[in-house]
Amino acid sequence: MALVASEVDFELQIVERQSQYRDLQLLTDTELIDIAWTGNSDKRDEVLHRVPFPLFLGGLGVRGSIIRKDFADDYASISSMNDLKKYVFCQGLNWPDANILKGAGLSVYGATKFDSILKMVELKRCDLFPLSILEGEGELTAVKELYPDLMFSTSVLLHYQLNMFYYVKKSNTELADKVLSGLEILRDNGALYEYMKNHPLTRSAFPLNQFRHSTFLNMDGSHNQMVEQMKGKSF
Repeated sequence: MALVASEVDFELQIVERQSQYRDLQLLTDTELIDIAWTGNSDKRDEVLHRVPFPLFLGGLGVRGSIIRKDFADDYASISSMNDLKKYVFCQGLNWPDANILKGAGLSVYGATKFDSILKMVELKRCDLFPLSILEGEGELTAVKELYPDLMFSTSVLLHYQLNMFYYVKKSNTELADKVLSGLEILRDNGALYEYMKNHPLTRSAFPLNQFRHSTFLNMDGSHNQMVEQMKGKSF
């Protein structure tokens, strides 16, 4: 959509994802990948060129949790960061969020595969698996038959500064500029909002004011405009 909007001639080939670490390694060191999307980190900004446009418009850092259904009441009773410290978090081993959670003094159990994380929650090796409100419901729905005892809860929402960006090689600023131009066009003409509202992965998060009764826990003191909309304004 971004390349079409910026009127670029291109041929798009999708490469099956392996792990964030491996994908970014291939992007950095080989010609197999030209562009990849991932959460931001200082290290990634150092070795790659970041397209400075948050793909989920701030929503990536607003997180409900995949939990066991029998844990729902305990989860809903959480009201402070101290309450969170009673529990064990599952998270992707190489995801930037893992360091954010650890930095907040929380216990984190890491795994490299998404399915492995779900299995650990199911087996009670950890209590909760935070995912963005824009992806959690969709991700779990896609595998719900395999994990019938799990649910995505938004009764408690964590939020911290984390965004998803496209990254390209340091040398490929031409591609970065074209993608950025297209994304800005999609934002300004409303097409990106409509896409998020209708995409199977993100549509369950809209309208955002459905979360106005959730408990919000700010983990890093950052301001998030999307959170303000969720607390009482429609999107």
